[in-house]
Amino acid sequence: MSEPNESVQGIAYSHTSMVLTECLYVEVDHIQWTDVDALVPFIGALVGVVMTTGTVYVLAKQNDTAILKASTRELTYMILAGIMLAYV
Repeated sequence: MSEPNESVQGIAYSHTSMVLTECLYVEVDHIQWTDVDALVPFIGALVGVVMTTGTVYVLAKQNDTAILKASTRELTYMILAGIMLAYV
């Protein structure tokens, strides 16, 4: 069994009458653009947007070729638009 009066981070309380009389200050931590946790996904999304835009450019430039006509152009552009939205 536990003691009737325990200490959590220096604050004593009883299991039967838990009355908190003070608040602990917790500093707010915001993510910054210079943090690795922000830069890695941002760079990955930027690479994806550039690659998708490049693919759309090549397909638009080669729009009248036989292979692109056979691959349902409209569906291809819709799929690429969905991929682009996934990166944004």
